[in-house]
Amino acid sequence: MARRLVGKGTALLAVLLLASTAFAQGMCETAAQDWEDRFNAGDAAGVAALYTDDGMLRHANGVVDWGSEELLAFAQDSVEAGFTIEVTEDSLERVAEGAMVGLGTFVLFGPDDEPIVVGDYIVVYVVQDGTCLYHRHFSAADPPEEM
Repeated sequence: MARRLVGKGTALLAVLLLASTAFAQGMCETAAQDWEDRFNAGDAAGVAALYTDDGMLRHANGVVDWGSEELLAFAQDSVEAGFTIEVTEDSLERVAEGAMVGLGTFVLFGPDDEPIVVGDYIVVYVVQDGTCLYHRHFSAADPPEEM
């Protein structure tokens, strides 16, 4: 009897862990698209709201923005400059309970709609209060093409 209960408990735990992973992954699947949509709509506050309070964004040029105020200032400056972005998330994997890692590519466009930065990114997402948020966001630019 005890063996059957342990077996059922283990099976229930496995189901709950799989459900938790699927739930977190489902919530984070739209995070990159949400970021792109808010950025391109000029919603600087909306972009900043996608980060944890102590969130970090390392730009392709090496500049790092930490925390809500710096992230909001970055988004406001970018919107005012007329930048837009295309983001493609290539993979999303669970790395810990309530944490996911996303890998993808991006193209940043200037006000004239010409690409100015092409690169890759990695994001550590965390789920807080039922919301998937950017916690650590790193981007790197591809080397310029030979002329």
